Amino acid sequence: MTRPSRTRALVVCAVTALAMSGCSVFNSSSPSTTSPAPSTSTSTTTTVPPTSVTVPPTSTSTTTTTTVVPGGPCSQSSFQISQGRSSGAAGTIALGFLVTNAAAVSCTLDGYPAITLLPVSGTVHAAVTHTGSPSPVSLAGGGEAGFVLEYGDEPVNGQTSCSTIGAVAVSLPHVAGTPATVATHFCPYGQPNISVSPVLSPSQYQSLVG
Repeated sequence: MTRPSRTRALVVCAVTALAMSGCSVFNSSSPSTTSPAPSTSTSTTTTVPPTSVTVPPTSTSTTTTTTVVPGGPCSQSSFQISQGRSSGAAGTIALGFLVTNAAAVSCTLDGYPAITLLPVSGTVHAAVTHTGSPSPVSLAGGGEAGFVLEYGDEPVNGQTSCSTIGAVAVSLPHVAGTPATVATHFCPYGQPNISVSPVLSPSQYQSLVG
């Protein structure tokens, strides 16, 4: 081999070696670094719709009851009460009381008056019963009605005395006001025992006491 050929051969080998070395460097695999997949954080948001609570309004119903009493616009002070005539038979005395409407308007009474005995001395607790059936009695201004108190004037169970009554407290039926104190004088026997009629029309009253 001649020198020029040898030289070319060396150059070719060097170039070839360099090329192979370059290829080796180019194609060499460096350690593969795998980037971890990005972490995906899943956040679950639960949306709860607001609860709408409808509270019905509280309805308070107030019922007003108006009671019309027989006395109408009149009160206890609208009447004047006084002792009237009396009559008696078979040991029972009927003591009458007159009721006068002193008001300018008409008043109606219906029922039994409440009677409390007021003795001259001491106290008594009378046994009270009712006689007759009540019915409305209308009194115009200045009009009159009446009721009757009955008591026994004979001793009971060996009694030797009775409590003398000097007055009675009278509350007319269905009218408001302080009871009227009516002067009287009688002596009932028994507990004492009395019976009271309802308020009577003038004719009914007169039929009992004249």
